[in-house]
Amino acid sequence: MSSIKKIPAVLNVLLLIQFTVSAMGIYGGTDLLLNSEDKIRNSAEVLARTPFHSFFIPGLILAILLGIIPMILIVPLITKHSWKFASSFNIFKNRHWAWTFSLFCGLAVIIWSDVQFYMIGYSHKIQIVFAMLGLLMVIFAVWPSVMNYYRLRD
Repeated sequence: MSSIKKIPAVLNVLLLIQFTVSAMGIYGGTDLLLNSEDKIRNSAEVLARTPFHSFFIPGLILAILLGIIPMILIVPLITKHSWKFASSFNIFKNRHWAWTFSLFCGLAVIIWSDVQFYMIGYSHKIQIVFAMLGLLMVIFAVWPSVMNYYRLRD
């Protein structure tokens, strides 16, 4: 009997959502980094409710933490490549490290959205979409067939 596990269909959905979140994070973060004050109405008012004096740090966090990192994770999620350095940070030792990091990315999207709602309130529909995508990332990451696919041998 072969030890190769069949790729669950739900994993394809997770990868698509993760790609979408990554693209949104890179686009939104880059937009904030390059020309946020020009595009955001009442930017001084929005920033007054945050610990930031400009949109540079939020743009950097959005582009890297919620954009580039989840995009990079797509490759090891597909290939299941072992990276000793990344594995050393994996708190779920019975799962592949990329699965753990993908789960954390979904949680980071949810936290980002919650903090954004708290600090600046609702300002655009995209906030709801981003939060829902983060929730879907978590749901599909903990889907039984996906968790089983990333289970490591004992």
